Amino acid sequence: MKNWTWLLITGLLALGVTYILKNYFAAGDDLPDFITGLGTALILGSLWVAYRNGELKRPID
Repeated sequence: MKNWTWLLITGLLALGVTYILKNYFAAGDDLPDFITGLGTALILGSLWVAYRNGELKRPID
């Protein structure tokens, strides 16, 4: 897999962990918000890297 795919997967896992912490363990507000920000940054960063590498452009038929 490409590097940006691993970043995207890691970001999605971070958002999943945040969801579990907030809804099932009633964790404090600081840690889940930090993980949410980290996951969002990883997802956006991975999409930016993929775009810059030209991997998100539709092929011309």
